[in-house]
Amino acid sequence: MVKLSRIYFDALSMIAHPSQELPRSLSLLRENKAKGPGGIVRLRYYREIVRMAAPPSGGGKAFRLLHPDAVVLGFAAISGFVLLEMSKSRSPGLIPAVAALAVALAAYLIWRRFVMRSYRRAKETEAAEKRRVRGAVEEWIRLYYCGKDGTVFDPASARSYALTDLAKTLLGEQP
Repeated sequence: MVKLSRIYFDALSMIAHPSQELPRSLSLLRENKAKGPGGIVRLRYYREIVRMAAPPSGGGKAFRLLHPDAVVLGFAAISGFVLLEMSKSRSPGLIPAVAALAVALAAYLIWRRFVMRSYRRAKETEAAEKRRVRGAVEEWIRLYYCGKDGTVFDPASARSYALTDLAKTLLGEQP
């Protein structure tokens, strides 16, 4: 038996430096190796090992490119400049323009509550996903590959897993 993480990193190393000598950890998998002349077939084989033995990873991040308040602040600054110029020229449209700006800002403040609530929910979901992935990675680190059975084994819990779709299994998803 050899640590699954060792197999993963050795396969990555073989992809980066294909001319190096075959690491001992990968020799366990040799009987499953794709038949062929080597070269590209061998690289595909190591990529497949990396894909199967990879640690679990989570989904995307909840992020925004620009905070909504920054957009409104910019809009308010431009509007303030326009209103200042309108007041200098004693434009009759000044009062309706100020009223329109006030209505727009009030609507934004109402809308902002919903946006911020949605963003907080997305961040909480992301934090829960990070905790779930962290737990799955901690379990992945403890795993060993058994060449005899062709399975992955956790000696601490005495559970074994199939190597295919291992990351999804550790995350509790259906493979």
